[in-house]
Amino acid sequence: MDLDRLYLKVYVPERQIGKLRLDLPARVYTDAFPQQPFAARVRYIASRAEFTPKEVQTTDERVKLVFAAKLYLDENPEHRLSPGLPADAVIRWKEDTPWERPRW
Repeated sequence: MDLDRLYLKVYVPERQIGKLRLDLPARVYTDAFPQQPFAARVRYIASRAEFTPKEVQTTDERVKLVFAAKLYLDENPEHRLSPGLPADAVIRWKEDTPWERPRW
């Protein structure tokens, strides 16, 4: 695995897929470094919807259609990030919108 080319696979709800475009900026927030967001860009968007992956815990979430997308990190300082690290992300749809942490 090339630690300089990491990506986060995310799932965008069907009702929001119209906002997603290639090269949109994103911020990745990892459990290991919760106070340090990592810059990323949307580099892949699936052309077909799929059901929410099995790992989602609630029945309501599992039955929804989503589109997979990959957010490639701009850099991996000191190779601190590694594959499989739990993370959340925020994709900025509008350029003037300030960055905010994910709210769950």
